[in-house]
Amino acid sequence: MSIDVPSGMDADTGEYPGYGQETPLDSCILANMTVTFHRPKAGHLAGHGPAACGKLIVKDIGL
Repeated sequence: MSIDVPSGMDADTGEYPGYGQETPLDSCILANMTVTFHRPKAGHLAGHGPAACGKLIVKDIGL
């Protein structure tokens, strides 16, 4: 489980810095579920985001 975004994933692009060069995707955090707040970030929906986040839950924080 990840809170906000999986560790190491770029919240804007959904990419992992270094992936494919020195870091294989299976060594990156791949969550079964990610809980974020207010609204999804672009990175949740782009690049590796959907695979890295697993089930995405967006919680309202009253903004």
